Amino acid sequence: MGIIHEYKGKEKLYRLTSKTIEVLNNNSIINSVIFSNKIEGIVTTKEMYKDIISDKAKLINRSEQEIAGYKDVLKIIMDNYKYMDISTNTILYLHKVLYSKTNISLGGKFKPTDNVIQEEDSDGNKIVRFKPVPAHLTKEYIDNLCSSFNEAISKNVDPLLAIPIFILDFLCIHPFNDGNGRISRLLIILLLYKFGYNISKYISIEEEIDNNKELYYETLKQSSIDWHDTKNNYTYFINYYLNIILSSYIELDMIASINDDKTIDKIENIISNSLIPISKKEISKYLPDISMITIERNLNKLLVDQKIIKINSGKNTKYIINKDK
Repeated sequence: MGIIHEYKGKEKLYRLTSKTIEVLNNNSIINSVIFSNKIEGIVTTKEMYKDIISDKAKLINRSEQEIAGYKDVLKIIMDNYKYMDISTNTILYLHKVLYSKTNISLGGKFKPTDNVIQEEDSDGNKIVRFKPVPAHLTKEYIDNLCSSFNEAISKNVDPLLAIPIFILDFLCIHPFNDGNGRISRLLIILLLYKFGYNISKYISIEEEIDNNKELYYETLKQSSIDWHDTKNNYTYFINYYLNIILSSYIELDMIASINDDKTIDKIENIISNSLIPISKKEISKYLPDISMITIERNLNKLLVDQKIIKINSGKNTKYIINKDK
């Protein structure tokens, strides 16, 4: 956690250009909307994502409506996090907005009937992995969850510990018929913002989770064992989220560290610092304000100068540093 605290302290020291900040902000919003919904199997076309983000979309199906709702919740959090308390009403409000563009009447309401968390085995058979809190106890549990979190913070418990514990408990309560995963990720963003961890302004936490989705579900499973008997081990889930936050800060730090270099030097440094072959798309993540055409041009120059080596071709093209040069 100490390393994350150090990165948090460095945020104001980064010498990012206004253009870089603008591009990072836009990319973070777009990727948050895309990847948090993708985790739940809710997807649409590339063109529709752009229209939804810019509020120009004519929403046709439920997926598009829910994606647009997620974007609205994200925007509300980014604009109003300072004024939003951690309470049952806040959670219900976020859920209501998430479904505000659909015809679903359960938006902003706790589950009316009991639900279960299922998974599929290798043969496609559905297995009950976890039985959440019964429907009639949901409000009581959410009320207690929020009050316990606020009490922990008032007693100076480190937010980096309190936040993933809060999220794990929220997911075990599973208060809604649908939308629990997305609301949990929106709550993570809200909580990070409230405690000064502004990484979501620049890097999509949801994209980082999607990149480590299998581990996410595994740690959630491990940390929820014996949860009803209050004998569960939160460590797995805490460590997972700390690693997600840390990797996001490391990515931002790398973007900031190469900000003052010439473009060709930036690209060479990115390839040199990568432990594995890196693609053009991956390089572009560290250079948000540089066009793909400019990246391609500089990659070609580095290849001609034999400073890097190209591996594979077409969509599988990746680059490594030429250590013999």
